[in-house]
Amino acid sequence: MGGGMGGNFGNTKGSRTTKHGSERLKERGFSNSDISNTKNTTNIKTQGDGAKVYIKEISNGRFNVIVEGDKGIITALKNINQKALERLTKNYNWR
Repeated sequence: MGGGMGGNFGNTKGSRTTKHGSERLKERGFSNSDISNTKNTTNIKTQGDGAKVYIKEISNGRFNVIVEGDKGIITALKNINQKALERLTKNYNWR
């Protein structure tokens, strides 16, 4: 599992993770399948700092989110609701 910058959280089709990203993926219970499914979404935004934000609706009004920068996956959120997603979109300037 990702032990630092350039780490790798299992078999994620080559996705690297930062140390923080690896911790968040594990802490929030992301499986390799969850990571792949989230990153295969068509709903991709760009954060104010240039990071890509992958947003996958997993059920009605519930979302998984992965934020990935140049050094890999930075953080991940699992099963958040629409209101939380809207708040994050505003706070981090996702476009």
